[in-house]
Amino acid sequence: YVLGTSREGRRVLRYDFDGVYLDEVTIDGVSSQNIESLTIDDDDRLVVLDHQGICSVVQPSGQVVLKIDTLAAVPGAGGLGSVLGKPCADQGLLYVPASSIGTVLVFELATGEALPNIGHRGSLPGEMTFPIAVDVMPSGVVVVLDQMRFNVQCFSPSGRFLGEFGGKGYRDGWMYHPTLLAAVQEDQVIVGQIMDQRVQLLKVPDFVFEWLSREPAEGSDDVEVGMKLLPDTDPRSP
Repeated sequence: YVLGTSREGRRVLRYDFDGVYLDEVTIDGVSSQNIESLTIDDDDRLVVLDHQGICSVVQPSGQVVLKIDTLAAVPGAGGLGSVLGKPCADQGLLYVPASSIGTVLVFELATGEALPNIGHRGSLPGEMTFPIAVDVMPSGVVVVLDQMRFNVQCFSPSGRFLGEFGGKGYRDGWMYHPTLLAAVQEDQVIVGQIMDQRVQLLKVPDFVFEWLSREPAEGSDDVEVGMKLLPDTDPRSP
């Protein structure tokens, strides 16, 4: 599925695995002109996010089976005028970066129920300034691309901070206003940036998985473990 622009405006097009054009996707009750981004869930359903923060779960036939008002999960009036990044659907959950709020919204895809957010706004390790994209690794590690902190932040499935890597710069492993993120296998992510027209394949540091292995048992009161990076490790190093 490709969301692109044409002389007629925005369109959602479908191609086969060889890149051969199949058809244009028409979604019941959703104008393609309003779609900001899209993703696919584990059931091969299209998940589209519009400019008002409404996320629609769409069957291949074009039928909308669920609508989620993502901005309704933002406390108070924080959702008004919010900027959202590219969503990700994985294992029955929907992750939506609330870029201008500095957090990642999480929802149950089956019901639309809002779950606890991942991360919060700030400029220190483990905090987000402008999360723009999110993905989930096979281990369940949630990786978040922070466009304004120029790095990738890693969280456990429960939302516990595991570490971060990257930083502002042009050298290999560093970033400058990155916009695209994909987890390609257990210890690798792809980061793309329009600035300098660059795509990088980056290795996720070992300390992320070290902290993941120390995940507290469910119901445990231990909230400190994993919140600090391993000794003598620079979280910004590639």
